Amino acid sequence: MDKLKRWIKENPIYAVAIGIGAAHAVAAVMESTAHIIGSSGYAIHASKRKKNS
Repeated sequence: MDKLKRWIKENPIYAVAIGIGAAHAVAAVMESTAHIIGSSGYAIHASKRKKNS
């Protein structure tokens, strides 16, 4: 843990870049998951509507 803290102090730019990269990766995964859930929810809703009409 001390090695990591020292590395962050010596390389703050890399630490920030890795942090931003991780945040972007998490955001991208969450966004794609939301798209999948949203599109499948829409498909289910559309198929229910077709059966009713």
